[in-house]
Amino acid sequence: MATRMFRSTATTRPPIRPVKFIAPVTSVLGYQECGLAGKAGGDPTGLQAATTYNFRINHNSYGTVDKSITTAAALTYTDVIALLNAEMTAELAGVVWAISGGDLRCTARGPNVAIYEPTTITETAGYQENGLVGKVGGDATGLGVKTAGYQENGLVGKAGGDATGLAAWTQGYQECGLAGKAGGDPTGLAGVTQYYFKVNVDGAGVVEYNITTAADVTFTAVIALMNAAVAGAVFGLSGGDLRCTSSTYGTGSSIALSAGTTGADLFGTLTGFVAFDAAVAGVTSEYFFKVNIDGAGLTEYSILVEADDTFTAVMALMNAEITGATFALSGGDLRCTSALTGATSSIALDAGTGGTDLFATLTGWAAFDVAVAGTTPEYFFKVNLDGAGLVEKSILVTDTDTFTVVLGLMNAQMTGGLAGVVWSLTGGDLRCTSPTTGVTSSIALDAGTSGTDLFVTLTGWAAFDTAVPGYTDSLFAQLTGFTALDAAVAGSCAPEDPYDLSLIPSSGETFVYPFNEASDAGVFVWGDTNVTGTVTLYVGPSPTGPWAAVDTSVDPTTAGDAMPVPAGFLSTGYMKVGVGAYTGGPLRAVATATRKNGNAIL
Repeated sequence: MATRMFRSTATTRPPIRPVKFIAPVTSVLGYQECGLAGKAGGDPTGLQAATTYNFRINHNSYGTVDKSITTAAALTYTDVIALLNAEMTAELAGVVWAISGGDLRCTARGPNVAIYEPTTITETAGYQENGLVGKVGGDATGLGVKTAGYQENGLVGKAGGDATGLAAWTQGYQECGLAGKAGGDPTGLAGVTQYYFKVNVDGAGVVEYNITTAADVTFTAVIALMNAAVAGAVFGLSGGDLRCTSSTYGTGSSIALSAGTTGADLFGTLTGFVAFDAAVAGVTSEYFFKVNIDGAGLTEYSILVEADDTFTAVMALMNAEITGATFALSGGDLRCTSALTGATSSIALDAGTGGTDLFATLTGWAAFDVAVAGTTPEYFFKVNLDGAGLVEKSILVTDTDTFTVVLGLMNAQMTGGLAGVVWSLTGGDLRCTSPTTGVTSSIALDAGTSGTDLFVTLTGWAAFDTAVPGYTDSLFAQLTGFTALDAAVAGSCAPEDPYDLSLIPSSGETFVYPFNEASDAGVFVWGDTNVTGTVTLYVGPSPTGPWAAVDTSVDPTTAGDAMPVPAGFLSTGYMKVGVGAYTGGPLRAVATATRKNGNAIL
């Protein structure tokens, strides 16, 4: 069966009266707006690039439909309106989006349209990063840690093996009053003869020793025999004289020689011997110094310098005496450093007064350098949370400056107006994230100005990355300036007097009528003359169907016979009237309920 719009072109049909076409009906279309103000087509919408935004729409009671648009770039209202209108298909055909009075308006094809935010909304938080690359928690940030207080002595170029200038302990000794003697010189002793001599070592008492010479009676040979006999002392030539030196150091070290009495006296037999030189007692070299560690007050210490007076040896002696600080060479100078770090760490050196001052005795010493106090580094940074304004915070970095530690310190400062802000390492970068989500969520970072800026001190930092605002997949909520949708405004239309819609031929062809939906039941009334045959009413979504029969139970053979139209059946878009063979006057279809747009039956 052929399908045609509005009028048949059949050449054979019963006599008919002229067609009376439907007159337009004045009507008001329903609409809803987004609560915006002052918007124009070229204005930015606030939608982000490459993002899908969702919304819902109910057009003339079809039911709510989920819709979305996807942006390729940040869009103007003109761009967005084009995307929206492209989505108005099928049951939404004829719905129009446009800027009206500075607001984004959705206009129905009929009396009613309602727009909604999505049932489920996904939102993200705003954040900003620092342009760092590849950082992990254990990496050093580049921020300095706490330092220790110290003071130096103003020395230059000293090394551990250098002599300090301090006198070492000395050993007691006594010489025999000889002059110009050398190892190969004859002693004056006879060969193969026994000689006696006495030595008092370190005041332990006089002990008599004896040797028996061999054929060699040079000083070298005789001294070897004497050293083999004596304990706790050593004989040798010193400055051309025969000297006996104690093996000990300090004030207890002494030697007292005397003549042997049991047999031939060795000393008296030496060529050139007249009398012993005066004995020289050992000396203990004690040096005093004072240190004030961390402000606890000056404490005096002393060391006893033995044979080794190098810086390495002397520093070991000094460090063995003190607690809470360490002496060491730093840059060629003697430095004393506190064991404590931070702002309370300090060292103050001073001269010893209990005896010989150690510092003043050091070779090259003139005065102490200025003491350097310990520090706890403080770093400042600013955060603007959700556009509320910049707030400055600071952290004190202690003994470790890894990202893990610094992040903990920064997060601990997120209080008051910054409560809930989170610092983290994300993708190897330092990120600050807002605790809120959606379009009002944002973070803006800035340099600290009350002291050392934290960000610029970070290793690898050059500039902040562009801030990423919060996001919502609700189309309307993402629009700049949106707070809430305006209430929907319903449309209206005038009632319709009966009109001839068209004339249906008797040839068995079909007419199709477009219309707008209705929710009220109406009556499809047949012509004002009797007809014979069967009339069937169909509805369908398009001019070509598919079609569904509504009612075939009425045989309108009497003028005024009516076919009931159920409520809502016309919500599919098109009506088709199929007619079998009939006789009689023109068949007239009349709408007895309210017409919506004036272009068709209800």
